[in-house]
Amino acid sequence: MSNPINNRNKVKQKPVRKTTTTTNLTHPTPTDQLLNQLLLGFNQILNNHNTTPTITTTKNICKESRLVDFPEFKGGNQDPIDWLEAFDRACKANCVGMDRKMDVVASYLKGTAFIWFNTSGAREWKNSLNQGHSFKHLFEKQFCDPFKMSQWKHQLRNRKQWPGETIDEYTSAMEELWKRIDPRRRRTELDRISEYIEGLRAEFIVPVQSSMPQNVKEAINKAKAIEMAFSMGMDLSAYSMLPGYLQSMNGGMVPA
Repeated sequence: MSNPINNRNKVKQKPVRKTTTTTNLTHPTPTDQLLNQLLLGFNQILNNHNTTPTITTTKNICKESRLVDFPEFKGGNQDPIDWLEAFDRACKANCVGMDRKMDVVASYLKGTAFIWFNTSGAREWKNSLNQGHSFKHLFEKQFCDPFKMSQWKHQLRNRKQWPGETIDEYTSAMEELWKRIDPRRRRTELDRISEYIEGLRAEFIVPVQSSMPQNVKEAINKAKAIEMAFSMGMDLSAYSMLPGYLQSMNGGMVPA
């Protein structure tokens, strides 16, 4: 009779199978898809950061030079406004900065202008808040004196448009004189209109006056229109160089 205990021992035990969880690569789960998208997005951000060129802004530094000559100022009958504007243009062309203008200007003031400069107390080129030490303010106060103002006013009263002079050329000359006698534009527009029309050549005066301009710009535009009409087939205002051109116009209509 067999021993049941031995029989039990003789029973062959089946090996236990180990189970492992594997990810199905061909059919990823929604979680895997989300992780993959996040990784792709992160990698793209890193790539863009590494390939984006570094933008650096560099300021063009203009080296001081001597491309154009600086004008000299001696005083007397020399126009101080013309000189100031010419000196400013030369500084810009030669890359002379605001902080260097005071060093440069001393070399181009001559005679009485240089003597004045040494006692003027000017310490900086332009400062509206400290005009007592501002070169431009002190210079204009010294050399745009009442005598100069009287000269400019006389020139303005006697300024007439020359034969052959275009409206643009005449207008520029008038604006320069207005700027000298009235730099802060305190005079009335009516005064400027009257002065402008009175200086025009004879063929312009009546038509421009008749248009009743409300400002100088309107007077200028009317004069330009008349000039264009008279100058058909030739250069602007060239007709006014012809002998007796006014008499020949008497038989024609003046443009309205």
